[in-house]
Amino acid sequence: LDRGVWEEGRTYVKGDAVTFQGQVYIAQAETSAAPHTTAAKDDWRLAVKSGRNGKDGVVRTINTKPIVKVG
Repeated sequence: LDRGVWEEGRTYVKGDAVTFQGQVYIAQAETSAAPHTTAAKDDWRLAVKSGRNGKDGVVRTINTKPIVKVG
């Protein structure tokens, strides 16, 4: 069950899914510990790992030739 962003002080049960630091974790047992911490190493399973940061986002022109229609 999607529980949104992990919240300190909230208790999660087995099967709950949360996002934490850009990744998605699924609870393997009842826990209130934060995912990806030493205290919770067996409480959460990483389901979706965050990707690498993208490039600068600048759009560059690849082809400057005009498009020609045939027909």
